[in-house]
Amino acid sequence: MMNFFLSFSLINASINPSVSEYSDLNPSLSQEVGQSCGATNIYYIYDVDIEPWPPTPGLYAQMNMTGIFLQNADVQEVILGTCYNGMVWNYNSIQVGYPYNFGDEAIFLIGIVFPTQPGNYINNIQLSTNVHISCWQYSYTLS
Repeated sequence: MMNFFLSFSLINASINPSVSEYSDLNPSLSQEVGQSCGATNIYYIYDVDIEPWPPTPGLYAQMNMTGIFLQNADVQEVILGTCYNGMVWNYNSIQVGYPYNFGDEAIFLIGIVFPTQPGNYINNIQLSTNVHISCWQYSYTLS
């Protein structure tokens, strides 16, 4: 099982954001650490960094997920899903309870401790209101 911790910050508010202006900031994003696994019409993720990468068994890492809110959203929780060897998914959540406005650019800092058991893993991070408003997924193998 993987542990995780969360902190978040509002870094600025834009006047009239659009997805295209942010996708140009990092055109190879989906080839770095994961890819989008859900809708992007509410919170558009345009930068993800996990440090250190690649994962080391039992090591603490920090995931920085940066995006912009394209609609007002009251983020209720951040959910971390972990799938081990393509079998059962396990989910953990942290309550957020913070309202974001259209144009708010936010960074979610997510601390994770990688599992110690060797195998293939898929993780996804989801922001949720009453429904999932964004999802980022990445996979890795621990030897």
